[in-house]
Amino acid sequence: MNGRRLPGMRRSAVWLAAVAAVVAVASPASASVDAPVDAGDVVMIDGADRSKEVGRGGSVALFSLRLPDAATCPGDSLHDQWRVQSFMVPSDVDVTALQYGVIGPEGEQHYALYDERTKPFVNELTRANEVAGQPGFIGDIPVFSFGLFPPGTVAPGTYRIGLACTLQRETAKFWDAEIVIEADTADQPAQLTWSVVGGPDVESSGPATASGDPFPVSTVLIVVAVVAFAIGVLAHFRQRRVAVTVTSPKEPS
Repeated sequence: MNGRRLPGMRRSAVWLAAVAAVVAVASPASASVDAPVDAGDVVMIDGADRSKEVGRGGSVALFSLRLPDAATCPGDSLHDQWRVQSFMVPSDVDVTALQYGVIGPEGEQHYALYDERTKPFVNELTRANEVAGQPGFIGDIPVFSFGLFPPGTVAPGTYRIGLACTLQRETAKFWDAEIVIEADTADQPAQLTWSVVGGPDVESSGPATASGDPFPVSTVLIVVAVVAFAIGVLAHFRQRRVAVTVTSPKEPS
């Protein structure tokens, strides 16, 4: 009986080994700071319409980045201390070797991406898990522009732009695309234009604004101050009229 079962057991073992080999090939490598992983491409999308892929724009053009579905870091921020970073570095730079400081990747012509409120996208938190050791899902990605850079700051050339998962400032996993920066004195304020290598001939929206509120706080405060001043002036003149009426002598009969 054992002799009859042996060929079947061997066939089962061979089948299981084949399945394991397929799974090993299909599964991505486990990312870590000791073995960083290029996890794929980012897609540059319009800042106002995130369903639209874009390929070019000026310094105030609004854009964001779209990651592959279910993009995650090896762990979350709450339990495992992972962080999400943005970067724009020359195309010949090894992204896996980047070190991140408080305002972005360190090095010459190494930049973080800045949102429309001029805040660098650095040391961002993943979504929290219930327990440690689970993949950390990356949250909402803001709208960016290059309008913050003074003219001539970003040298013309080809850059890698994207997002990275880091642990203790070191890269474990990243997604990127290539863009070409060109000088353009007609552009304001940064005097540059950008285009995505291999991207569509679709221009990103713009310009960037400091606030998306239809009535900025400063405008509201000015209106309130003017109204208060007008009310004060009106009240002052009413009080004077009352005082004059009370103190005026009666005409002789």
